[in-house]
Formats: sequence, structure tokens, C-alpha cells
Amino acid sequence: MRIYLPMYQFILLALSTAFATYFFNESIMAGQYFFVVIWGSILLRNLRSSYQLSKFIRMVEKQVDKITKKKD
Repeated sequence: MRIYLPMYQFILLALSTAFATYFFNESIMAGQYFFVVIWGSILLRNLRSSYQLSKFIRMVEKQVDKITKKKD
């Protein structure tokens, strides 16, 4: 059994990460360090939540696999 992230949540997370990355890079190139901090914090938050979500999904899949193997 696989657990999947709903498509709209995946698209929203991917788009918000892409926008944050773009504006983070633009702020660095323009020398606007206040916005670098803002976009960088949004980018780090998105990347951290993606990592935690994938870690949780892997843990749940491992537990489900253990349960289904015991029944076989």
C-alpha cells in the first residue's frame, strides 16, 4: 500500500518552492538582503516540510509493509 500526497498539495508545494527559489535568487543578484532573508526563510520552510513529509511517508510505508508481511 502506498500513501500519496494529493496532487493539488504537491503542485502547491512545488510552485511555492519554485517561486521562493526564483525570488531568493533575484534578491541576491539585486543586493536586496532584506528580501533575501524573507525568501530564504520561506524556501527553507518549504524544503523542511517536504523533507519531513517524505520521511513520515517512508515510515508509514515501512510499518504497513511489516503488517502485510506478517499476514502472509
